[in-house]
Amino acid sequence: MFSKVRTILTIDDESLIRDTFRFFLEDSGYRVLDAENGRRGLEIINEEQPDLVLLDLRMPDIDGITVLREVNAKYPLLPVIVVSGTGVPADAVEAMEAGAWSYLLKPITDLNSLASAVEDALKKTGNSPVRG
Repeated sequence: MFSKVRTILTIDDESLIRDTFRFFLEDSGYRVLDAENGRRGLEIINEEQPDLVLLDLRMPDIDGITVLREVNAKYPLLPVIVVSGTGVPADAVEAMEAGAWSYLLKPITDLNSLASAVEDALKKTGNSPVRG
């Protein structure tokens, strides 16, 4: 049975984070897109309609909470996992209230936790993971 390759968008202003996520997720069988800021991330969401978004909170131009609110208003079923290095509990609460499906703290030392969060979110939407 053919399984559609799932597309994941990473929105983060740090290229090292985007590259790390891309390499890991591509090795896991996902198609990965990335954006260096919130404005570009919103454009890609509208153009490509990814299956899941990984989103940083602290970025120039448009911050992650603004992106999260816009995505949740327009695409309420699109899973967004916030991956942030702020470590401030209030940020996690604000992100979850704004519609985040999950919250991971950077740096992610074990990428299996990222894989688990992605797979769990995709299962909740009925988009089963492609990993086999």
